[in-house]
Amino acid sequence: MPHAAETQTEPHCEPLCDGQATPFADETITEIVDARGLICPLPVLKTRLALSTMQSGQCVQVMATDATSQDDMPVFAELTGHTLRKKTTLHENGQAVFVYLFEAK
Repeated sequence: MPHAAETQTEPHCEPLCDGQATPFADETITEIVDARGLICPLPVLKTRLALSTMQSGQCVQVMATDATSQDDMPVFAELTGHTLRKKTTLHENGQAVFVYLFEAK
């Protein structure tokens, strides 16, 4: 059964080599999925594709701007057996960016 996701209210962002930021600087992130600007079901599908190529225990960070991802991502984790370890919300140019950290099963 997936672990309950932790919610961080004031994330600390560290820049990555490609200019993106992660609020999960204390985690080892294998891949980043940038689903900003995509609508349902694309953020979930891109997450699924990334996780399908990962080894058990590896982590993927997903960034999405579609508000429905807040409901979709926990359900996706529950149905697939992957673990939604953390989630938080950042703000970029006045727009909410929902950031998720999944661990591959």
